[in-house]
Formats: sequence, C-alpha cells, structure tokens
Amino acid sequence: MKLLKMVFIAGGGNFGARALKVAKEANVPSLVADISYSCHAREHVNGLGYDVVNEAMKAINEQSSRLVIMDAKEALWKLMEAGLMPFIIVPAVPNHFAADVVRSIMEKKGVNVKGVDRQEFLHVVKRLPKSVICSIDFDRSRVVTSYMPKDELCKVPCNEPIICPKTKKVRLTPMYEMLQRAFSGICDGLVLQSHFLGEDVGGFYGKDFARALKVAMSCKGTLAIGTACRCHGVLDLLSLLQTGTCEV
Repeated sequence: MKLLKMVFIAGGGNFGARALKVAKEANVPSLVADISYSCHAREHVNGLGYDVVNEAMKAINEQSSRLVIMDAKEALWKLMEAGLMPFIIVPAVPNHFAADVVRSIMEKKGVNVKGVDRQEFLHVVKRLPKSVICSIDFDRSRVVTSYMPKDELCKVPCNEPIICPKTKKVRLTPMYEMLQRAFSGICDGLVLQSHFLGEDVGGFYGKDFARALKVAMSCKGTLAIGTACRCHGVLDLLSLLQTGTCEV
C-alpha cells in the first residue's frame, strides 16, 4: 500500500477545520472528508469534489487542501481500495473513528461484527485503574479513559509532558500503553497512538491503522481497537465471526 504524503481529516466541522488550519500552516497537503457540502471546513479549502482518489491526488500534486463530499469512513476505504493510505489520519467526527472504520470494512468483507459479551468486556475494563475511567458503554463495548479528572479541562495547546501542566501529576504510563496492557493476553488488537500536531489537534499514522486492519483481518474472535495519546484514550472490543482469513 502506498503512503500518501498528506493529512486525511475525517470530518469538516469545527474540529476538522482546526485540523485543516494546522495542516495548512505546516504546508502539508490535506484532504477533508465530510458528507455535508456546507461543512465548516469548506470555507478554508482550495477546492472540492466527489471522487476521493481524484481529490487526494489534486491535494498532493497541487500542494493544496481539498474537500471530498463523502462519508469519512467510506472515503478512507475507497483510498485503501485504490492501494493508498494517508500518512496521518485525524479523527474529527463523533464516536471512535478508527474502530468504526474497522467495523465498516469488516462488514464489507462479510464478517459479522458485534459487541462482546458483558463479562468479557468487564474482564478488560477491570484491568484499568478506576481513576482513569470516564465512561463505559456496554452496548458498544467501549470504554473512554483520561488522566484528567472529570471536572477539569486540559490546558491547550499541550504537547503531553510527563507532568500534567494542569494537575501537576506525573503520568509515567502513557494511556496508549495502559490500554494495550488491558487486553494483552486476552484478545488480539492494537492501540493507535495519537500524535500531537498542533493546537489541540492530534492524529494517528496511516501505517499504524494498516497494521490494525491486518490484525483484524486475521482475527477470528475478539478484537480490541483503541486510539489514545499520552493522556486520553478510547477502546472498543469487537466480536468478529468469520469463516476464513480476509484480505484488504
């Protein structure tokens, strides 16, 4: 799969527009995917279209920012079908984008995807310190975590130092490592590390997402997919029922 030297921004709302600003200030080609023609990011791109591969090539060849009118999950899948993967992926849509894309792709491959058994989910959750658990969604088998207390807000921008600039507490174990350890030895999976890009914008590497998808394709049971920076994270457990090994 060919890595594209560009930023793929999933969602063109306020957060997506901020991510677009960061990419433009760094002179990095960017492609925003949003289902709405009138999304906020539209005012800040150089052009738009409906073919994601065509718009990605325009962004790179013209060193510009483009908007594709398409569901972000579908847009990323179409790029992958064409053998292309963005260098950086910025989730700027509600829910857990990485897990939602994996679910969507696996379902396209004919795999039955659903949440895991409640007890299996709790087996993983109980490996996490109670102090970092923000919310638990049993229907989606999803846990959201953070070192920041619920009644506090992060200082932005923040480059994720070991000592939190707000609470002054030391965070020796990055959240991405903590989540990985939570399911280690229980099921297959991968936590995508979110990297600080600027302001309050972060994204994960496309090559890491490709690795996660490869794990999913060979999984015949429970799969864990997480996204986390040093301080915050989200982890989904998916039950995959497939008869053979899938290929991207």
